[in-house]
Amino acid sequence: SLQGGGSTLGVLFALTVALVFGWRALKPKVARARTGEVEIGVYPNETRAGERLQVEVRLRPPRALTLNAVRARLLCQEIAVSGSGTRKTTHSHTVSSQVLELSKRRRVSAGETVALEGSITVPEDAPPSFEAPDNKVRWTVTTELDIEGWPDLEDEQVLTVFPS
Repeated sequence: SLQGGGSTLGVLFALTVALVFGWRALKPKVARARTGEVEIGVYPNETRAGERLQVEVRLRPPRALTLNAVRARLLCQEIAVSGSGTRKTTHSHTVSSQVLELSKRRRVSAGETVALEGSITVPEDAPPSFEAPDNKVRWTVTTELDIEGWPDLEDEQVLTVFPS
């Protein structure tokens, strides 16, 4: 009787994992069904400490929607892997995090073109991007469209920050 229960738990676990990964893959498609095509740009994608980045978001939804907020997050993380084989562990540490609010809550009509832009400055003491087999310093800008009643739409762009 215990063996049957174990296989049922295994099937339930496998289904749960499949649903989670399936939703992760489907979530952007569901959000884009509401927003239509969204253009997101971060310029330049190669920069130095103290320089400004321009973030641009453009959309024209096929149906009316409410944007709760549109934000861009400039994030620097140090990621290190320790151990080997099955004892490998990944550690991450947030070095810097800044949020740029591109839009507060607003109603967008069907077919209305929305163009949002703003700038964010790479910190003066920013460590440069770095990548080795078990260690890296990674800079990203993640843009999030918080859509009322729908999954959020997120876009992550990797930056290269050079030494000053």
